[in-house]
Amino acid sequence: MQKFSDTSVGMWSKPTVRRKTKIVCTVGPSTNTREMIWKLAEAAMNVARMNMSHGDHASHKKVIDLVKEYNAQSKDNTIAIMLDTKRGVSTPTCASVNYDDFVNDVEAGDMLLVDGGMMSFMVKSKTKDSVKCEVVDGGELKSRRHLNAEEKVQRYLQPLDWEDIKFGVENKVDFYAVSIVKDAQVVQELKNYLKGCGVDIHVIVKIESADSIPNLHSIITASDGAMVARGDLGAKLPIEEVPILQGKIINLCRSMGKAVIVATNMLESMIVHPTPTRAEVSDIAIAVREGADAVMLSGETAHGKFPLKAAGVMHTVALRTEATITTSSEMPANLGQAFKKGEEIVIVQSGSQPIWRSQSTHNIQVRKV
Repeated sequence: MQKFSDTSVGMWSKPTVRRKTKIVCTVGPSTNTREMIWKLAEAAMNVARMNMSHGDHASHKKVIDLVKEYNAQSKDNTIAIMLDTKRGVSTPTCASVNYDDFVNDVEAGDMLLVDGGMMSFMVKSKTKDSVKCEVVDGGELKSRRHLNAEEKVQRYLQPLDWEDIKFGVENKVDFYAVSIVKDAQVVQELKNYLKGCGVDIHVIVKIESADSIPNLHSIITASDGAMVARGDLGAKLPIEEVPILQGKIINLCRSMGKAVIVATNMLESMIVHPTPTRAEVSDIAIAVREGADAVMLSGETAHGKFPLKAAGVMHTVALRTEATITTSSEMPANLGQAFKKGEEIVIVQSGSQPIWRSQSTHNIQVRKV
């Protein structure tokens, strides 16, 4: 396998062969400097993702400005910007959540799953402003971990979501990844708001709740693409169902001409180790072969010890897997094509820079964002 060095400047020159599968890199403390963003962009990153559950608007504004600075200086490379909407101060026995109706929506006997099911709590009782739980499966409760209440799904965008959405409009980001979408109504509400603002920001729905599955077709129809959020799905569904559902979502998005991103735990071990497990390498290859338009790194690049190596491994595995796909039936629908009078929003390869394509009624290949 090709070796990647964090310190070698020459290693981070642009690949000579263009990779079709896009790589979404979450930018965090390990990568939020000018030097690291430049290296990620030159090595592998196509989309810079900001997880709004971490940091504040000032820190995210800094990253957005750095990405735009890179785009302005790069002659043949453009990095898109994605905001992932929020979905909390702690004491030894108490943790806060940023979901306004949390107390009203849970009842005694409900199971709460934290950090993708790594910890679980049983609701024992509640008051007007707090919920008392018993620890079922314990662990280290870090700040701003995802919390799932079984069978409880937010049915509307929260005030903190709208703050982030307005922040994205002001800073002209390219994509929103919207959490906990139960039906198409939330997507349509957001798209109507964006239309009223006169901005061209695409909405990616995160499929991370079992309650989203019955409305999967209508949710994806209303959106511009989907993200398979496997961590939360694995916490809510039997784990053996997750790879089956991943394939189903990819196929559905392909049939509808929508972008699809596979996310969570793709190179999880590389948060602390310099090399991936063989299972992780296979996981990336399977997602590419199934037809995912993009694969995503989360903690690996946000706070991991080896962010550049993780991005490099993902690039190498995706590129090598693409080289083995020889029939059109194996490739993602529309991948590698130029379009005329299209209304699909997909990730395409064209010219020197592949990127999501904007809606258009005239001849166009790609959109520089």
